[in-house]
Amino acid sequence: MLASIMVNQARDPKKSKTVEMSDFYLYEPKELQNLPSGRYGSAAVALAKSHQFPAWALFCFRQLSQGASGSPPSVLAYIGSDCMLLAPIAAPGGYTGLFIGMESASEQIRELKSPDGKTVTLKIPFVETKIVAEEDVFLQDVS
Repeated sequence: MLASIMVNQARDPKKSKTVEMSDFYLYEPKELQNLPSGRYGSAAVALAKSHQFPAWALFCFRQLSQGASGSPPSVLAYIGSDCMLLAPIAAPGGYTGLFIGMESASEQIRELKSPDGKTVTLKIPFVETKIVAEEDVFLQDVS
């Protein structure tokens, strides 16, 4: 706590963001860190390496990359202009994965494209904040 207070007092608010106390938890076990599933992290890291991770979704990249484990899934994501489904798994009537979306996509029908060119049309659930990241969300396929 003292380290975060000292850093925040000395920082220039125009040049850096606020440091959180959790940034100094160097030895906290991963199971206590509330990190997303490893397959989501692996997909995010693979997208970033290929320069396809959307800039608007970078707010959650740090947590995703910290939780990365194993090899990335065969389909990394379905990506749209204001939402994406990371590491999607086909389910009856749609897809399940880590949903990252902006308020503008809330309850809309969006055409999302995978890095390999496959396109799906999905119904986006209600987004109650400006931007959200939720694990294991089901998106209905309406194509």
